Amino acid sequence: MSNYLSGLNQLNPQVKRHNGGTATLTLDSAGTSNATMLYVNGVAQTPGVDFNVSGSTLTCTSTLPAGTNIATTIQYFSTGVVNVPSDSSVTLAKMATGVVAVPHIEGIAGNIITGLASNLTITLTNHSPDIDVVFKEGGTTVATVTNQQVDLGSVVVAVPSAVYGQTTGDTITITVLNSSGIVSDNSVNKTVVVAPGLQANPASSLSSLLSDRGWTDGSATEGVYWFNNGTNTFPNVIKNISGNTWLLLQKNFVPHAYKGGDSNSGSALSYGLMNSSGNAIITTAIDNNTTPSSSTLGVNHARMSVTGWATSSFSVLGAYDSGDSFRTYSAAAADLHALIVLGQANNNTFVSNTVYTMSGGSNPSTMYLVFNTNFNAGDGDAAKMSMTEYNDNTQDRHNTAAEFHGVSWFQDGGTAYTTTNADSNIQGATQGDFSFWVR
Repeated sequence: MSNYLSGLNQLNPQVKRHNGGTATLTLDSAGTSNATMLYVNGVAQTPGVDFNVSGSTLTCTSTLPAGTNIATTIQYFSTGVVNVPSDSSVTLAKMATGVVAVPHIEGIAGNIITGLASNLTITLTNHSPDIDVVFKEGGTTVATVTNQQVDLGSVVVAVPSAVYGQTTGDTITITVLNSSGIVSDNSVNKTVVVAPGLQANPASSLSSLLSDRGWTDGSATEGVYWFNNGTNTFPNVIKNISGNTWLLLQKNFVPHAYKGGDSNSGSALSYGLMNSSGNAIITTAIDNNTTPSSSTLGVNHARMSVTGWATSSFSVLGAYDSGDSFRTYSAAAADLHALIVLGQANNNTFVSNTVYTMSGGSNPSTMYLVFNTNFNAGDGDAAKMSMTEYNDNTQDRHNTAAEFHGVSWFQDGGTAYTTTNADSNIQGATQGDFSFWVR
């Protein structure tokens, strides 16, 4: 029966009587054969056999008998155009569940950063294979990024320049459209922010800097950025090494004059990061082992103290040895933190005969990391924050710079770190040219 009704408008049954003596009757409304009934002298006629309807004309296959009111027609439906609702007039509530997939934004990670290109990671449900992303400010479309391929429910979208060119503090409303042009059932607001890693907005950690700027680990834009570890605000260098992004811990040996820090760089033990005006002096150069001086601090020598960082901040220490071979040492974050604290401490406390095996690198194939060790055989040899290929406790095995592949400080026959100046034995030497990194 449903086939009879397609394309028709339902009527209150229209009954009309007709005189006979003709084969053609005029109906009150245009209709169809199957939506019209014809009775001749009370006998029902078969549509399509005994009569046909075209428009408002009913034609019988034979002439009707003469007489008044000999025939009766009843119309139940009239022909018409299928009703088409106006644009945007049909709500989802009027449609069956699942008929239309309406995209939904589960979340958006990353920031819109004033004047800086960055990425946003959008997670979605009910999405098409590709989507468009619409950015609006105050109801006005600022930019649309089209044909973004969704992979496993998420898509990484580069923030358009027109969007990150908006004013700091502006609110950007983000929606998505599926491939059929259906708009997401929700939107997410993002506030345009000052770039993380700038002095005005220091990053709280290395991972937060990467996340806030939309960078993946190992693919950051290298350079000097500002950090606040919860205690101090300071600049430091980040570098991509072996597929990861690292934060500088120390470059080159520790000058005697700065074992206790420089009083400008945040933590008491940091040096070469800032000057007395609070401006960054740290640079990205790491191969400048020269005679230390205040004028080259930050360029040739620098250190970030870990004492202000949470003990969970770093679990891997990396190092370029004096031969520029990169090696790593991994440990539980709290354990590594404690070891670095001992290695950086400006005191004369040492552990005995303790080294840690590093991974990676070559020439030599095995390298050992020294945090604060006294090799106590014979008169003893002490070293701090250094690398050596020798792990044996033999007299005078570690009593010259040549025994190391990167040495912050050493002493032959003593452990007087605070008062013994080893600069003249290390400055300008290959063994004083190295760097430590953490992540």
